[in-house]
Amino acid sequence: MLWAIQDVNWITGYCLNPAFGLIPRYFDGLDGIIAMPFLHGSFGHLMANMPPLLVMGGLLVATTTRALLRVNAVVIGLGGGLVWLFGSSAIHVGASALVFGWFGFGASKSCCDVKLARTADELVAEGLARSKTQGSFCLFRRVFARTSVAFVPHYSAMLLRACHEHRREAPK
Repeated sequence: MLWAIQDVNWITGYCLNPAFGLIPRYFDGLDGIIAMPFLHGSFGHLMANMPPLLVMGGLLVATTTRALLRVNAVVIGLGGGLVWLFGSSAIHVGASALVFGWFGFGASKSCCDVKLARTADELVAEGLARSKTQGSFCLFRRVFARTSVAFVPHYSAMLLRACHEHRREAPK
């Protein structure tokens, strides 16, 4: 589905991004909270998101089938809401916030759930996400002045999901 949307976006000269991308602090940009993970700025952008989407999404489906919709709702809704409140004045698109939200969920779940099978899967996911995170920090240093990479979606979704999971799993 992401590839079909990207094809349409490319054919139309990327006019879907300003129409449906998340635009911080503009009420017209609120629909981008839901649409942002499905839109990408280029084929390279989509290709860079595919491996972590497939791995992290596969691990999420394999380990949390009951909470799948809730996890995605929290990651997309709260993560996108934070981008809308605090993001730069650019149009935000891409599935990175979703990937980082899934990573936050997996990392926090592995701290709260010590079942060996889940922990092994999540260690693989953590390694992949950590390499993506370290790559983001290096990229951040290179493009800081150009502000071509938005970091609010990446880290707000990850932190929100981790905080939510720890709050939910806390002993009562």
